[in-house]
Amino acid sequence: MRKMMMISIMIVKVILMTTFVPFNYPQIDMIKTGENIRSLCEENNLSACAIERLFNISNQSVYNWFSGKSLPSLDNLLALSSLLNVHMEELLVYSA
Repeated sequence: MRKMMMISIMIVKVILMTTFVPFNYPQIDMIKTGENIRSLCEENNLSACAIERLFNISNQSVYNWFSGKSLPSLDNLLALSSLLNVHMEELLVYSA
């Protein structure tokens, strides 16, 4: 009985190892994403100060987004996309 169980476990391991396909997820280019967010804000006459007040965040946070040092949180990305009238995916720029 134990031998059958060991063989079954080995078969499952082999099946899992041969069917697993690694997923390569896209990488976000933070610098280009920051430039894109800044550009979209400028096109919509939305200043960094306005974003700070609307989102109740520090000016440093907004400047870090614009410079590509950090990315907005998911909540802020959703709010930005709504405010700029674009899909959230349009705010992000992926590296090639």
